[in-house]
Amino acid sequence: MERLLDFFEGHRGNFVFPGDLNLGLDSSSLKYIDKYVKNCGPAYDKPTWTTKPFSYNDFEEDEVRWHLEYVFATQDIVVLSSEIIQTNYSDHLPILVEIEV
Repeated sequence: MERLLDFFEGHRGNFVFPGDLNLGLDSSSLKYIDKYVKNCGPAYDKPTWTTKPFSYNDFEEDEVRWHLEYVFATQDIVVLSSEIIQTNYSDHLPILVEIEV
């Protein structure tokens, strides 16, 4: 996370950063990212994971309740729209963002 934040500090303009970051909404890392770049949407309270049953080390999930996919951009990027795409191909739901270039 330190390397990512260092990158954000050194590149203040003209980039988009998408990713499956596996960061929950209460993550301190997400709060740091929000200081440098903006969320392109959808809102953090819109879930993107999991569409399939998941089990790991006593953690069980079988409903779409978590927001783990993100698209961030610098303030100079104009976001026209964003949406979560419904699919059964993955346990994560992708985010489609339209930006002005």
